[in-house]
Amino acid sequence: MSRPFEPSKKRRLSRSIKISSDMYERLVSLQGFLQLKERRKRSMDELIEFILSFVPDLEIDVDENFYIVQSRQRKAAT
Repeated sequence: MSRPFEPSKKRRLSRSIKISSDMYERLVSLQGFLQLKERRKRSMDELIEFILSFVPDLEIDVDENFYIVQSRQRKAAT
């Protein structure tokens, strides 16, 4: 069952999500940059949610212990 992403709900991303070491290094660099610019800390979970907020065609579903990022289903025109 799919649930649309609701920004008001605080959710933690599972540690079981796998990303490449290159992508992780980029996220850490971005995290440091935003921390300096905004003068506040961002958790890695918050950073991932922030990045995904710029991609309107994606939604985040939760299934047990991990998150699934997938394309939004288009509503059929009737």
